[in-house]
Amino acid sequence: MAAAFGAVVPVATAGASCEAPSMTFDPHDVARGQTIAVVGTGWGDDCHDVGDPPAGEGPLGIPLEGIHVVLVQGNREWDLWSGAAGEDYGFTASVVVPVDAAPGAAQLLARRPDTAVSTFDQTLRISDAAPVTTTSPPTLTPPREPEGSAASPGSEPSSGGVSIGWFVVIVAAAAIVAVALIALRRRRQSDVS
Repeated sequence: MAAAFGAVVPVATAGASCEAPSMTFDPHDVARGQTIAVVGTGWGDDCHDVGDPPAGEGPLGIPLEGIHVVLVQGNREWDLWSGAAGEDYGFTASVVVPVDAAPGAAQLLARRPDTAVSTFDQTLRISDAAPVTTTSPPTLTPPREPEGSAASPGSEPSSGGVSIGWFVVIVAAAAIVAVALIALRRRRQSDVS
């Protein structure tokens, strides 16, 4: 296999039957800001299709690192994901179409220096619809019920802190006592006069 960074150059290998690195994605018709599911397969550094592979390697050698999924549109390019192939020589990614991409055709590519990549239908069609927003509206949290003085089954009642209910009762009792004292004082003053 031979390729410059980003260019796909298929190379036939005499007698080799190993899977070449490839990438597929879905959907192909998207809006700006939309998520695309990307799947890569065959991302190994060698082909051991005859005989046993060397110790520590599988049929496709060692899984490759430094893989990039890029969106190319005209002379602009966005690096949407980078990572490595797993032990199965594959990768999956969720990439988001840039909101500043222009409506129209673009290419979604997986690439790595010195690795040819087979991409089936790499064309991405970006609609002229308003960009999809990924920001969720604020979640409204229902009001919490105040914790009662009754303990939950299997737990001990809380002895920490004064409950607001007791505070209200104490303030109300103090107000009643104050009103009663004022009334009593006025009565005594009227009896004296």
